[in-house]
Amino acid sequence: MPWKNGGGSTAQIAIFPKGSDFRLGDFKWRLSSAKIEQQGDFSLFPKHDRILVVLGGAGLVLTNKSENRDLPEKIVLKLHEPYLFSGDLPMSCELLGGPVRDLNLFFLKQWVTARFEIITLNSSERCEIPMKGNVMLAVQLFGQIHVESESLAEGEFLQIDQTLDSSRFLSVQSGPDRAGFIVFTLSY
Repeated sequence: MPWKNGGGSTAQIAIFPKGSDFRLGDFKWRLSSAKIEQQGDFSLFPKHDRILVVLGGAGLVLTNKSENRDLPEKIVLKLHEPYLFSGDLPMSCELLGGPVRDLNLFFLKQWVTARFEIITLNSSERCEIPMKGNVMLAVQLFGQIHVESESLAEGEFLQIDQTLDSSRFLSVQSGPDRAGFIVFTLSY
C-alpha cells in the first residue's frame, strides 16, 4: 500500500475501525510496518500521535522541521528504540547505514490513550503482563515467545481485544533463546 505522501510503501497490520482508510485519516488506531530505503519527509497525520520503532537496520535520524524549538531538532533512533511524536509534526528522516524496517502505531489523540513497553526475556523465562485497556497489541521483535496458546516468531503480531479486566494477566514465555517484544496497550 503506498504511503500517504507517495514516498514509499507500507504494510498495514491492523486498523480500527475495520474498513477505515489511513490515507483519509478516518481511523482511531492503525498498526503498520514500512521499509524505508531513502531519506525523505514523513507523511502528516493531523489529529493522530505516532509511536515509531526501528525493527531492522542500523537506525534513523529524525529531523523536526517545525518552528517549535521546545522539541528536539534531531532524534537518533536505533534498533528497537520507540519514539512517540505528533503525527502533525513535520518530520524527515535520514538512514544510518542503509535501509530500515519500522513499526508504526498511529492513534487518534482525542480518542485513544496508548502506552507501550518493550520486554526482553532470557531463554525459557516467563512473565505475567496485566491485561489493561480495550486492546493489547504484541509484536515480536526478536526470538520467539509463547503467549497463552499462541506462538510468535520475529515480526509476528497478536491482538487481544476487550482487556478491561485488570485482574487478569497475560502469560508469556520465551522460547529456547533470548526474546524481545513490544506491547502496546490502547484505551478508549
